[in-house]
Amino acid sequence: MGLVATQLLIQGAPLPATFQGTPNDFFRAMLERLRIVSPSGIVSIFVGDTLPGSNVGPVLLGGTRWFVWDPDLKQYVPQDLTGAETLWLQTGANIPTVTDPPIWLRTTTGVTAPGTSQGTPVGFYLFDGSSWVGFTELLNAEVTLTKMADGVRGSLITYDPVNRPALLSIGPANAFLRVNAAGTDLEYRSSDDIDLKGLLSGQIFGPLTDTSGYHTNTQSVVISLTETRECLIYCYTNAVLTAPGFAICSLTVDGSFRDSVRLENVNTDYNAATLITRGILTAGPHTLTATIPAPGAFTDPTLNNGVLPVKFLIQLL
Repeated sequence: MGLVATQLLIQGAPLPATFQGTPNDFFRAMLERLRIVSPSGIVSIFVGDTLPGSNVGPVLLGGTRWFVWDPDLKQYVPQDLTGAETLWLQTGANIPTVTDPPIWLRTTTGVTAPGTSQGTPVGFYLFDGSSWVGFTELLNAEVTLTKMADGVRGSLITYDPVNRPALLSIGPANAFLRVNAAGTDLEYRSSDDIDLKGLLSGQIFGPLTDTSGYHTNTQSVVISLTETRECLIYCYTNAVLTAPGFAICSLTVDGSFRDSVRLENVNTDYNAATLITRGILTAGPHTLTATIPAPGAFTDPTLNNGVLPVKFLIQLL
C-alpha cells in the first residue's frame, strides 16, 4: 500500500552542549526530543471487537457502535447522539403543543411529546399548517371518519355521481331501498309509492271462478293487468264423463290454445286435472277459458256443495 502525504510536521529540541554518549545514546536522545504535530489537529479511530483499557481516541466497536473515553469513569462509554437524533413523530393522547415533527401518532394514554412511546395506537395525524388532520381525511374521495361519524345505525356508504364515497342516511319508517327510475342511484321510497315487483317473489291472484256461474262445457274469467308481465297460470278442473269414451279438457288464453289433458271414464265418479301455462301478457284485459266437449262435462256445483268446478290462479313473475 502506497504512502499518503499529510500536513503533519516533525518538531525537535536541541541537544544540550554538554551531551556525551555512544551513537545509540545519541539516537535515543534525538527520539526523546522529536514530536509530530498537525496544524489542524487529527483524530485517530480505533476499530475492534473489544474496548481498550486506556484512551486511544474514539472507538468503533464491532464496526457498528461508537464509544468515547470518559475521563471521570476512566473507561469507554456509549456515544451520546441525542443532539443529532431525528424525531420522526410524536405520540400521546392529547393534541400536540408543538408542530415539529408534524406527524402525530395518537394513542389512548400519555402526554403527547416527540420521541415518546406510550399507550395503544389510535391513528395517525398530520399537521396541515393550521390543524391536525387524520390521515383518512386527507382526500375527499376517501371513506372518511367524518362521513362514518355522521351516519346512524342503518346508514350506508355508497358512491355519489362522480364515483366518490358518500353517506346515504337511513330512510323514513317503513320505506323500501330501491334503484331510482333512471337506474343511476339508490333511494328510499314508501311502499305506497313503489311497485313491489322484484321485492317479492311474485304476486298471486285467485282462486278466480267464472262470475257468470256454472256452464257445463265452458268456464271463463277475465283478468286485467296494469303493465306487461310474465305470468304463470294454473287452471284446476273437476269433470265427469256422461258416456263411455274420453274427453280432452283444454285451456286457452285470449282464444289461443295453451294446455290440455285427456280424461277417461275409468271406474271413477269424476276426474280432477290441473292445466298450466306460462308466458308474457301485455297490459290490459285477458280472457282465460277452460273447455271440455261431450261426453265430458264440468262437475255440477249442486253435487259439490255449490263449488264451481273450475278455478284459475295467476302468479305474476
